[in-house]
Amino acid sequence: DFFQYPPLSAPTKPASPVTLFRGSVVVIMLLIAITFYIKPYWFGFKKVPKAVLPVVANVKFPVWGWVGVFMLGIPLILLWGHFSEPKVLLNWAWVPVFWGYTFLLDGILFVRTGGKSIVNNSPKEMIAIGIAAMGGWMIFEYLNFFVDDNWFYPNGGSIPDDEFLLYAIIGSSGLIPVIFVIYRILNTFPNIKYKYSQGPKFSLTNWQVNLLMALFLVGLTIISFLPDQLFGLLWIAPMALLAIGLRKIGLWSPFTEIKNGNWSPFFKYSLTYLIYGVSLECINYFSAQHPANEPLITHTPAYWVYSIPYVNFWHLFEMPILGFLGYLPFGLYC
Repeated sequence: DFFQYPPLSAPTKPASPVTLFRGSVVVIMLLIAITFYIKPYWFGFKKVPKAVLPVVANVKFPVWGWVGVFMLGIPLILLWGHFSEPKVLLNWAWVPVFWGYTFLLDGILFVRTGGKSIVNNSPKEMIAIGIAAMGGWMIFEYLNFFVDDNWFYPNGGSIPDDEFLLYAIIGSSGLIPVIFVIYRILNTFPNIKYKYSQGPKFSLTNWQVNLLMALFLVGLTIISFLPDQLFGLLWIAPMALLAIGLRKIGLWSPFTEIKNGNWSPFFKYSLTYLIYGVSLECINYFSAQHPANEPLITHTPAYWVYSIPYVNFWHLFEMPILGFLGYLPFGLYC
């Protein structure tokens, strides 16, 4: 049953009890990350004058933004109200959640830029990103088998496996497009647009890049033999290999401009999925009931739970606090 999809449970993982030392390390790591985003000049970045963004025209909230409100609102009522019917809507609830979130935020972007957004100006690009996102996410569902299911779907067996697979493929189309909307929204804030654009210059030689590529390929090869020790590669290796591949064929990635000291794409794309991920984890958590000392109760087959070795403590929603660090490289991957 190694490739059983969806995974309904996960093997027991080695635990790491919270000690004073481990707790202190976690707090320090989180404080460093937060401090870096707020005060990058403490880490070698130059202060950048506050950007003066152009005055934008006043435009009304667009139709697709209201469509997004409706697409997001109806599933939220069903999920958070813990309704058991209509079953077809509950089975597919996350598809309108993902796309509703995207259309809602794109509507906000439209207003903040005076009439410019991806849906309005580049609808074909939005569709293309959605199509690419299907394979972009499903490869993680595949790699998840090799780390003994770091996440699983306890209610996934409530629908046939082939229906769940179809749902997962179609649903994953909405996981990535929103990232580019969030990135553009971040650029509408003058304190953020150029904040990380004058940092230390850093570049790797070709042999260093080739060495990294070899290490990540080897890491992915042996990850199934050491799933508890190497599970972090699940989030880093695909992103790094994509970036290396783009570099080799001369295409842009969020790493490209670091050689000139511009870390803006790197840090802002990292931040996008952390913002989105917290929202998704919140929606997911409250779509189930959590009776004390009893199994959770949910009516959606897509409800997910984590089983992560060593760091499975101090949860925010279902996610261990340290698990949110995985959203940073995933934003770059997207």
